[in-house]
Amino acid sequence: MTRKRIFVSHISAEKDLAAALKALLDEHFCDTLEIFVSSDRETIRAGEKWLDAVDQALKSAHMQIVLCSNESVGRPWVNFEAGAAWLRGIPVIPVCHSGLGLNDLPVPLGMLQGIECGKPESLSKLYDAVAALLKVPPPSFDLSKAALQLRAIEETYIAARQAVPVIDNPRVLCAASAQYSAPEYGFDLDASILEATFQGRVDVERGITGTRLMALLTSRKYDIVHLVLQADRDSSALLFSDVDPHTLRPVGPLPDTM
Repeated sequence: MTRKRIFVSHISAEKDLAAALKALLDEHFCDTLEIFVSSDRETIRAGEKWLDAVDQALKSAHMQIVLCSNESVGRPWVNFEAGAAWLRGIPVIPVCHSGLGLNDLPVPLGMLQGIECGKPESLSKLYDAVAALLKVPPPSFDLSKAALQLRAIEETYIAARQAVPVIDNPRVLCAASAQYSAPEYGFDLDASILEATFQGRVDVERGITGTRLMALLTSRKYDIVHLVLQADRDSSALLFSDVDPHTLRPVGPLPDTM
C-alpha cells in the first residue's frame, strides 16, 4: 500500500498534542502513514531547513489536520497552512481542543467538517476520514483510552491559560510629561498610590522626556510602567511635549515623541 502523507498544522505551544495525535495514528494505522509534525525532531532531520521542509510537506500532503484552540486560530501561519491545503483540494480537518468548540471556529475553518479532540466519537470520525484516504476499513479500536490521553494534554493547556502569573517584588516606573506633572492632572495621586502599594520599589519621574524614558528602560528592569502623557491620535506615538488641551495636538513644530 502506498503510504499517504498527513500534515499536522499547529502552533509550537501545542506540540505535545500534535505529537500525541501523531503517535496514535501511527500506532492504530500500523505505520501506513507519513505524518508531518513541524515540531517533531523525527519529522525534520537535523540540518534540514525548517521552512523548506514545511513547504515540501504542504505540497506533498494528501490530508491536513489543523489543531485549533483559542490561541492558534488567530495565528497567521496556521491559517496560511490551512489555506494552502484547501487550495490544493485535499481534505482539511480542524481538530478543536482546550475549550474551543466547533461553533467557535472562525471562517474559513468553520466551513470545514471538524471534530472535537478528546471525545471518542470525534476521534472515530477522524479515523473514518483517514481510513477513507487509505481506502481501508477503519481500525476497530476502543478509542476511549486514546481520548483520555488527549484530554489530559488539553487540561494542561487549559490550566496554563487560566493560571495567574505572579511577579514577586515588581519594580515600577511612574512617569509623566512636564505638562501632565502639573497638580491639576492628578499625577501626584497616582504616584502616592503606587508608592503605598509597592513600597520602596517605585521610581517616580516628573517631566520625563523621550530620551530619559529610553535611558531608563534600557538601563533598568521594570515590571510595571505607568505613564501619564498624551498619545498622538494619528500615529499612536507617545507625546512628551505639551499639547493643546482642546485639540490634544502638539503645541510646538518639533514635538518630542516616541
